[in-house]
Amino acid sequence: MKDKNRGGLGKFGEGMALRQRKRFQKPGLAEYIAAGLGVLVAVLAVLWWRAGGQPDWWETSGRVVHFEVRPIHYNAPDYQPKVSLTYEYSARGESFTGEWSGFWPSVESPNALPEHRLDELGQEDFDLTVFYDPDNPKQSRLHYARGDRGRLYGGLFVVGLVVTAYYYLRVYPAWKGKTGR
Repeated sequence: MKDKNRGGLGKFGEGMALRQRKRFQKPGLAEYIAAGLGVLVAVLAVLWWRAGGQPDWWETSGRVVHFEVRPIHYNAPDYQPKVSLTYEYSARGESFTGEWSGFWPSVESPNALPEHRLDELGQEDFDLTVFYDPDNPKQSRLHYARGDRGRLYGGLFVVGLVVTAYYYLRVYPAWKGKTGR
């Protein structure tokens, strides 16, 4: 027979259990790996996005107007030559002037020269390659990485996303099932 006061639950204490407090456990190795993969994918996504926003620099020829080499050393026994130069170039029918200062590259630039040949920059017939932004020709640079970093970061992002998804959907649940945490 149902007890009218208790809604038919039977004897006192039967029926619904009392609510228990959940305790949060400290994160373990599995959680740190999951968080690290998530951060890695986010960083790769930002790098891919930023690489896509870079202008496609156009190439033109230029000439050195002023050239200076100074030996510099930063608490090291050997001196490195620091190059400062002003250059002219033409883009879209207009002439522009640019400045560059720093350690001249000896590789990975169309203007690369080894240290012992830096004096060639001051010669009138030196073929200087200038890269400029077609939307803003006043913005130029002398050394431009020709690699397509957008594709590199995009590929790494996709691989990272696949690895992270596999970890979240397959590895992490299996790991947590074995450890019981």
